[in-house]
Formats: sequence, C-alpha cells, structure tokens
Amino acid sequence: MELLISPSARLSRTTTTHGVVDLSIVVNVFREGRLIHATLRNIAAGVDVLKARGFTAEVILVLDNTDPATLSYLEHALPTLFAVGEVHQLHVRNGDLGLSRNSGLRFSRGRFVAFSDDDNLYSLNWFADCVSMLDGSSEDQILHPAYTVQFEARNLLWKTIASDDP
Repeated sequence: MELLISPSARLSRTTTTHGVVDLSIVVNVFREGRLIHATLRNIAAGVDVLKARGFTAEVILVLDNTDPATLSYLEHALPTLFAVGEVHQLHVRNGDLGLSRNSGLRFSRGRFVAFSDDDNLYSLNWFADCVSMLDGSSEDQILHPAYTVQFEARNLLWKTIASDDP
C-alpha cells in the first residue's frame, strides 16, 4: 500500500496493519548501493532477536534522494532480509540527515524509536535489550550504545561517553 503524503514524501507500507509496534527502527538511506547490505542484514538479525523476546518491530527506510543503484538493490534484497510487513520505504527529498530522521519519526508507529544510518552495525541484542529496559521504566530515556562501529567511508570503533561522565 502506498500512502501519498506530499509531492516530496511517499510512504510504501508493505502491509495494511497500522497498529502500534514496540520498536520503530528508522534508517536513513542515501547512495550506499549494495554496500547497505551489511547494515540491513544486521538490523534484520536484531529484529529477529527482538521478536524472539516477544516484541514487535517495524523498519522504516527513509530514502532521501536515493540513487537508482541503491533502489535497485533494495528492490531485490528486502524480501530476502525481512518478513512481509516489517519494512516500509519513505521516499523524501530532504537532502539532510536530521530532516530525514524527522520524516521517519513522523511516520513511525513504535512506542520506542531507534535511529540508524545506512553504514552502522549493532550487537544483535541491542534492540531487544533497549526495548526491555525502556519497557520496564516509566521515565523518559535516551539510550545509546557504549561502542559504535562505522565502516566503509571510514572504519571506526568509538566509545560513547555518557553525558553525566565527569
């Protein structure tokens, strides 16, 4: 099902179910081509762990001025990575990472939201552990990984310092 939002934003939902899910994973996609495969495979594995713990998820791919090579890759790869109804494509022309995240947030159905770029990897239990922690809390919280791995343009592993760290 396609929902036309505006001339510059188009959301393709692969299911007509519009209920709430536990976690919406918003992934910004630009011009990665098939190199996005590692990220999507990693997110799909994390969603499997999340589902094994009894939670639900959706993945929203925010396609911001995405090139034809990446669109072609997604068309062929998505059905092999995700179950029907788990992934949605939001086509935008923002040209901006923050605006694209906000676009994905606007269309999310999750009680909780995770943001990912198209070149990030997470430990397989990251999404499930976060939802478990947030589900058991009544406080507003922002969770972030202790370490982040980035690959492709730059190969990085960096430690995230807590905001209350002296």
